[in-house]
Amino acid sequence: MKRGTIFTTLLISIFLISLVSAEIIIIQQPSSLYNLDDTLTIPAIVKSTAPLSGILNMNLICNGIEENFYKNGISLTAGEEKLVEASLVLTKEAIQDLKGSCIIKAFVGGDFTLTNEFKISNLINIVLKTTQTDFNPEEQIIIEGEAVKENGKPANGFMDLTFLLNSGNSTENKTYQGTVNNGFFSISFSLPKETKAGQYSLGLNLYEKDSSGNLTNNGFANYDILVR
Repeated sequence: MKRGTIFTTLLISIFLISLVSAEIIIIQQPSSLYNLDDTLTIPAIVKSTAPLSGILNMNLICNGIEENFYKNGISLTAGEEKLVEASLVLTKEAIQDLKGSCIIKAFVGGDFTLTNEFKISNLINIVLKTTQTDFNPEEQIIIEGEAVKENGKPANGFMDLTFLLNSGNSTENKTYQGTVNNGFFSISFSLPKETKAGQYSLGLNLYEKDSSGNLTNNGFANYDILVR
């Protein structure tokens, strides 16, 4: 075979190889909304019409910031397809501070596909059930309500209630702590006898933690009371 023919054949082979592309099909789109600590699962099929060897990556992209969460080698014969079930637990270690409007990008080499857009939230919605607003010093005050994450699931975590107390000739920051169980919280306390009459704004901070102790979902609400 002449040198020119060999060279031409080699160029054609390189050209044909460059045309080989992988088709990535997302077989289940993400839900429209997730809260931190939820698990996001992305099942996909990778198929190629020619032999393929490469790395399948999946990246989480939120508001233009990209973070890789899945990387695995993939090898296919011509016409072969492979099911890949990637998952991502939305912890701080995995996604850092990514949240808001997001998509998943799955790619092998220069071939890629994108999922539908979805939202990652860290919000806990608080609905106060207590209606009494006027209290006397030393009277028991009970603050209770419901805490539901934006994804509709009940919150389970902790709460801090803080306010500035005026008593006698001094002021001090008061903090009471409680828990949130299956979307319900209740905390009770009483004010000292020497509490000055007037309006007080109670700040409620509800939050969840992951297994590493990092703060995840949170919500805040104010509750105003009048001390007679």
